[in-house]
Amino acid sequence: MPRASIAVLLSVSVLMSLMGSASALQTTHPASGNMGACTGIIAPDGRGPGIVRCGFYVSEDAFVDNLIPTKRFGQAIPYVLIVQDTPTVPRSENYAYLKFDLSSLSSLLPGMLVESNAVPSNVTLWAYARYVSPFYNTSVEVHGVPSNNWNETTLTWSNKPAFEEAAYDRQTVAANGTWTRWNVTGDFSSGVNQHSEVSYLLKAGETHWKNIVWFDSKDQPQLGNMSTRPELDLDFAMPVLTISSPYANLPVTIEGQTRLASYLPTIERQTYATSANGTFQAIVPWGTYSISVPEVIPMSNSTKAVFAGWNDNVQEASRTITMRENTRLHANYRMQYRLTVNSPYASTNGSGWYSEGTNASLSVNPDTVPAEGIAGVLGVRHIFDHWTLSCTDFESRCVVIMDSPKSATAVWRDDYTMTIALSTAILAIAFATIMLALRARRKGVRQENKS
Repeated sequence: MPRASIAVLLSVSVLMSLMGSASALQTTHPASGNMGACTGIIAPDGRGPGIVRCGFYVSEDAFVDNLIPTKRFGQAIPYVLIVQDTPTVPRSENYAYLKFDLSSLSSLLPGMLVESNAVPSNVTLWAYARYVSPFYNTSVEVHGVPSNNWNETTLTWSNKPAFEEAAYDRQTVAANGTWTRWNVTGDFSSGVNQHSEVSYLLKAGETHWKNIVWFDSKDQPQLGNMSTRPELDLDFAMPVLTISSPYANLPVTIEGQTRLASYLPTIERQTYATSANGTFQAIVPWGTYSISVPEVIPMSNSTKAVFAGWNDNVQEASRTITMRENTRLHANYRMQYRLTVNSPYASTNGSGWYSEGTNASLSVNPDTVPAEGIAGVLGVRHIFDHWTLSCTDFESRCVVIMDSPKSATAVWRDDYTMTIALSTAILAIAFATIMLALRARRKGVRQENKS
């Protein structure tokens, strides 16, 4: 019997003996979930799933042997995937081929991920080692197979599809009954829409006597409902929403408007607060949300911060966002200061709120008013003199730069010019009247004397 045939028979006999003791082996792995479905994995912060994991069992698998190049092992020995590269004479090589049907992925993922041809954050290939060389520490590489045009029942060494020269990953298989995982994320760099099927090849990382490992195939008899068949897990990291502002403890309200998949949570209306450095951050599932921050933040009776728009030029404090990817928003605020204008006379203008650094114009009108009572009758006037606030000039209209809260009071002075003029006129009239009276009296005396 050819050496290769003896090796295959030995492999099968050892495999059968191991199957009898399979109950003692590890039969699950930490990433196991619902195959052919997507599951939300809860984030550590408890704010909802942080990852959506879509898992798929292998749809076709088989191994090939260089020493028996026309043997269809996927049909003859369907329970195992042998990977080896040993320095026998001639050299013995076994490759394992695995194919995964991902055609249902587009119906499992939220629509906006499919529309945007999302790139998974992590893709992991899993295989269960039923038997490892007694020398242990077997190294196994995973390579991409560009063509999916192969069938497990007809695959042979002679007709095997070519594989990519560069390996996606290389891992060590150390013990029987353990899972090995390889990172094949690079295969999906062009997005999920480019893959309805994917194929991979497992091969030994080097030629050595230790490099013999048998992985369970999809046809390996399972124990109960625990599967050890190869799996492919695609992880999609949910987007992170970051909202920053100049202020700590700023209220941020979020409410979900849509739920894109049954495994994604509904975001109820909830209010959070920014941290000490003015930042709020949370994992938010794909979808559309309403978010809002305060329009006004009171600082004191004369100082407040007023919402001045988002960094993406949306001007409303309450807005809608669509979470397709990580999103960072900054809430801009501007300081406003109160200007108080007072005057004991006339009407004032200019009191109110002004943005920091802007010019405020204040005035009093009219700038001259009569005094009250008899003084006013006598012509006493109140005339505007100056403002208590530093101003560009001393006119009744003043311009100030609002760099802080300000209060301005109009200072007036009393003007007696008209009173003096009136008094002088009265005295003049009185003098003239007296003089006229005296003249008339003298004239009367002279006439009496003549008669």
